Amino acid sequence: MDDGFSGAAVFQACYVELPARGGDGQSVTAELSFPRDFAAFAGHFPEDPILPGFMQIELALDVLRRLNMVAQLKGVRQARFLLPIRPGQRVYVLLEAVADDRFHLELKVDGELCTVMEITVG
Repeated sequence: MDDGFSGAAVFQACYVELPARGGDGQSVTAELSFPRDFAAFAGHFPEDPILPGFMQIELALDVLRRLNMVAQLKGVRQARFLLPIRPGQRVYVLLEAVADDRFHLELKVDGELCTVMEITVG
């Protein structure tokens, strides 16, 4: 089933800085900003839009795919959504390899941690 959010095209206009590998080769960074008319905000929530958790996971997968890595989600562990991500905010993405198929994900806005989780891909 195509939910309209999978794949690189949905995030293309949101990237401020495209994904780049860290100097250690074990981390990846990117920076994005989601416009108010970004489709994921439509029903989440009309009067007070925030980026849904599933889109934050899909974003991490998109960053990996842009680096030609296998990025089919197998699992999510220890997900914590600490602060909402709103339209127009600059979102800093950090993915660090924990193992060949696991990544630690952090999303920050203005230096404050919004989301932290571990994803398993295959």
